[in-house]
Amino acid sequence: MRLEELEEMMTEEPSEAEAAIAELVSTSNVEQLAHIARSGRVHALELRAIDGLGEVGGPEATEALVELLEAANTPFVVGGTEQRMERAEVQARLLKALARTRGVAMPPVRSQGEIAEFIASIRKR
Repeated sequence: MRLEELEEMMTEEPSEAEAAIAELVSTSNVEQLAHIARSGRVHALELRAIDGLGEVGGPEATEALVELLEAANTPFVVGGTEQRMERAEVQARLLKALARTRGVAMPPVRSQGEIAEFIASIRKR
């Protein structure tokens, strides 16, 4: 299913989009889940794909989550309050999913430096 179709489905029939994401999780389709999380324009769909990566687990999902978190752990220079809030939510969701794949507690980090340290600790494991 194309990303555009999933995005449309998420706005019109969220339960169908949830079922499609659940199918990707059940088949461990890390590549597609990462693509949705990286390129999706519908915030709820992006978050669900991140959660899905956390549910899939394993080295491939962990690496995808690390890459997504590194991309999200950059200075925020363009956008308003809503975009900042969405970005913070994405970062928190990525941290939670990444901790889940590694079987560790979600760290109470929020600064760029703390997130970078958490990523480094995950890579060392």
